[in-house]
Amino acid sequence: NDVNSLTVNNGNRAVSFTDRDDLSITSNGTLAVGVITATTTLTVTTTSGGGIQVGPQPNGLLRAGGTLDLRNVPGPISLLNNGRIEGAPVLLAPGKSIQVGGSVNSANDLNQAIATINALPVIPGAPYEIVVAASMTLTQTLIATRPLTLRGTSQAITLFGSPTVTNGLLLEASAGNSRISDLTFAGFANDAIRLTNNTNSALTGLRIRDSGFGLTVTGTSAGTVAQGNIFNRNATGVRLLSATGITIGGSTAGQANTISNAQVGVFASGFCNGSQVVRNTITGTAVPYNTTQSRNLTVVP
Repeated sequence: NDVNSLTVNNGNRAVSFTDRDDLSITSNGTLAVGVITATTTLTVTTTSGGGIQVGPQPNGLLRAGGTLDLRNVPGPISLLNNGRIEGAPVLLAPGKSIQVGGSVNSANDLNQAIATINALPVIPGAPYEIVVAASMTLTQTLIATRPLTLRGTSQAITLFGSPTVTNGLLLEASAGNSRISDLTFAGFANDAIRLTNNTNSALTGLRIRDSGFGLTVTGTSAGTVAQGNIFNRNATGVRLLSATGITIGGSTAGQANTISNAQVGVFASGFCNGSQVVRNTITGTAVPYNTTQSRNLTVVP
């Protein structure tokens, strides 16, 4: 096919289309994609608040050999059943995320959503999003190697550890610019959350309890913040291991973290250049701060 624009009204049935050069698609409402590809530029516009759903049939694909312009899609953009969005580059409206896996209700679905994101290309400024809608016991540690937003539908949504899953969420260096919020992590013998050389990420509105280390941060962490979280009944609330550039807490309303009923509130060692622990509330804890083994860490009680 070789057309300049394509407008389709096909009810709830899937549409597959390939065009050899530029293509513009307008959808009245949500666009359900089977396979749509263009050799060069592909522009999608949806009206009536519609979004894009790549799926639910397996291996759906929305691809442009050049620019894939989705800036005029006001509704949710979602990938289901290994669906993919590809472009060079992909353009989205500011603040828009791409939801992977729909509303996640099981550990297997969560594992699959993480694996899908780790296999997708990075889209600058637009993290992939996972929405967790039910509490669950993890069957494996969640290891993120791409920027993502991981959030619960409420703080009551809990990810539990087990004797075989002793670490909860690991954000690697390539998962910088991630957003983790509105979840509870509980029952991890080691780290509930660990950040390794992870920059420009934000942990907000989390509850982390009954674990060995609530949050462990190591390596370069410039621009990363942990604010407005509750750490309860962990052996150590926050652990900084030569972690540079991270801010734990803050002086503005809602930024402070609460650490309670721990053996150690904040532990730090190594050179923590540019890192700050600011105005956190620590109660019921024998050792609020153990930072004597660290250097260049700013602590504001």
